[in-house]
Amino acid sequence: MKLMRYLPLMGLMFLTACAGEAQEEKAMDGTAQNVLESVYADVSVEQFKELMASMPEAQLLDVRTPGECAEGMIAGAQAMDIQGPDFSKSLELLNKELPVLVYCKSGGRSGRAMDMMEDMGFTKVFNLNGGITAWREAGESVSTTD
Repeated sequence: MKLMRYLPLMGLMFLTACAGEAQEEKAMDGTAQNVLESVYADVSVEQFKELMASMPEAQLLDVRTPGECAEGMIAGAQAMDIQGPDFSKSLELLNKELPVLVYCKSGGRSGRAMDMMEDMGFTKVFNLNGGITAWREAGESVSTTD
């Protein structure tokens, strides 16, 4: 008899768990369309490339140090050192209404930059998961400033 009292609660828990799994599957779907529905997202190298191709108006931002950027950047990227004293002021110069594609060496600093941009009211920011390290490991090219 006690079991009967808990059946509605157990049913609710089951439905909630199933709904959570469905949302997780949708979030893990790697299509560019699902990524574009997000406002702030970590994306794979393939998704980053798709976003670059499908959003020519996007602002491409490298938040590594000048020394790291000298080793090579994704073509068309703007260098803006997140560790620099004027990083927040530099972000203010970007267009908050245009998408931002941001990366660093491994994704940590660019993740912090994405959080900052969210707080500042940027509309869409996509962080390259794994950073330029993942980009290079995927065989993608970088440009150097010689």
